Amino acid sequence: RAATRQIAADVDATRMRAIARNTRYRLTFNAVGTYTIEQETTTNTFAAEGGLKQLPTGITLGTVSGTAIFDTRGALSSGVINPVASVSAGSRTVTVNVLGQTTIS
Repeated sequence: RAATRQIAADVDATRMRAIARNTRYRLTFNAVGTYTIEQETTTNTFAAEGGLKQLPTGITLGTVSGTAIFDTRGALSSGVINPVASVSAGSRTVTVNVLGQTTIS
């Protein structure tokens, strides 16, 4: 549960940064259980902000559906689904809809 809450909180914080700073932000997930928050630069590329985020030990990410790129209004071009699994506690899913709202199921 803590891992899904951590991801959902970082998704919300990334969305708020995009709105507050009037620039696009994205979250990039990888298969080893880490992810980064990235800000769009003036050259239309993304640069990591704040370093690599690590999930708790024993938590793995499933196949992420879509890339969470928030526009300056905090919206996504398509929804994102991020499954999170634990060896001992089963799995949960963090879903982000096109309006940037997160749900955990």
